[in-house]
Amino acid sequence: MLDSTITFEQDGHPTIKLFDDRISIKSIDYSTYRNFTLDKIKELKFYRPYDNSFLGLLFLVNPVWRKFRETDNYVLRIKLKDGEYWDYETTSNYNQTFVDLVKRIQERLTIQDKAE
Repeated sequence: MLDSTITFEQDGHPTIKLFDDRISIKSIDYSTYRNFTLDKIKELKFYRPYDNSFLGLLFLVNPVWRKFRETDNYVLRIKLKDGEYWDYETTSNYNQTFVDLVKRIQERLTIQDKAE
């Protein structure tokens, strides 16, 4: 069976290639790809670092701090089943295509977990 590859490549975001059984990611500040097989990935999370912290609460309630919140970069975190994790920083600009690809990968992980 041939791999059906989906590639996301845009300035300010990590480059992601989604294959049938793995993903390859190239960080925005690194020149080579890191490969992850889907069966080794526990969780994929796309978030802003201060979302679940006390500072996130301050950003939410204080109008002055809210302006700084708009420039807070997003992070894509890949947690592996062995406890290791990799963080990939993106820009503060929300990109729906990138988010859709992350959701697609998460769906594949869910399907794979149910199959095991």
